[in-house]
Amino acid sequence: MPQPRVLMISGNGPDHPCGVAHYTERLLRQLSIDRDDASFVWLSRRGKLKQIPLAVQSKRVLQLRPWHTWRPAAWRLAGAFMQAWRPRIVHIQDEIHSFHETAAAVELATHAKRVGAGVVVTLHEYHTEKPSVKYTDQLVSLADAVIVQDARNAQRCTDRTGQVPAAMGWSPANIEPPPTHVPQVPGRLVTFGLISPGKGFELVYEALKQMRTSRPYLTWYIMGPFDPAQNDYHRDLKRQFTEPWVVFTGGGAKELNELGFRSTLASASLMVLPFSDGASPRRTTLQAAWAFGLPTVTTAPEVNEPEIRDGENCLLVPGGSTSASDQLRGWTSAIAQLLDDAALREHLSAGSRVAARVHSWRRLGDQHEAVYSKWLGDAPGLNSVHS
Repeated sequence: MPQPRVLMISGNGPDHPCGVAHYTERLLRQLSIDRDDASFVWLSRRGKLKQIPLAVQSKRVLQLRPWHTWRPAAWRLAGAFMQAWRPRIVHIQDEIHSFHETAAAVELATHAKRVGAGVVVTLHEYHTEKPSVKYTDQLVSLADAVIVQDARNAQRCTDRTGQVPAAMGWSPANIEPPPTHVPQVPGRLVTFGLISPGKGFELVYEALKQMRTSRPYLTWYIMGPFDPAQNDYHRDLKRQFTEPWVVFTGGGAKELNELGFRSTLASASLMVLPFSDGASPRRTTLQAAWAFGLPTVTTAPEVNEPEIRDGENCLLVPGGSTSASDQLRGWTSAIAQLLDDAALREHLSAGSRVAARVHSWRRLGDQHEAVYSKWLGDAPGLNSVHS
């Protein structure tokens, strides 16, 4: 039989500060290990105009990035490549910002249909509040199989299109714990990930400012790309958070797996993860907290997420329509409870490690094999190193 061919498409490549791009990179690494009989090509846009159009990700993964935008010319080039290469599966990693809220993903799925490929779509987001949701709806209508990253997106997909997702996925951690034990620093809190208005940093800041009157040893490390010279929100935070106990470490894609960055993260007493729309298994930051075994305080999900267990692998504080004052009390109470209760910290740390094993890249690869088996012509797990 001819070698199975899988074309993976993401809006951005790994040189962008984009969680979906890093997810795609790691997923392809896992799939290429599991499926040593298959060939993978990764299609994305370039990070910079002068970047070379071809990169080798691994022995069986070639990355093509022949353009730096997702304009119609790019769609036609992608279609021509599909016509020549004839993949069995075209898998589109859809996330609203990575395709710049254009019809690109829909056009790519249409081209895939024309060459007879199975179309798999992973929905990292389903932003029903944006006008560009019409493209997401169209993309789902073209898909032969849909993978969603959490229960909220599953519900939105079914409600809007009538299509029940083939699988419920997740976004595993994109950063590895240090190889040796790192002692925790008492009172060191960390928030890890992209720094954006959707994270609710101001609530955590107000909670910690109040708590420092009785706990002056508290420090807060905000770990993620930070560029106040170019980013207005970063500039505003720098103006607001002037106290020396608030530390912006910076750190983008290149720094994520440097030992010093990982050691600082691992040294935290606890992780605090505020989200305006709630925690989710699609959050690589929550997955990182679990991978590092950190006791974690985070915002309650908008809908029930069975894998996020209050009191087992995190503490949840109210969000959504809850008043700002009640949210602030929730953050203050949960953080104080963890700081004062060593047994609870140990319990949540153990729960984090269990959650990390459940949401591993290896299990995600197995899940994708099960979805792919319809087009690759074998049973799930065949030719997999995990069989």
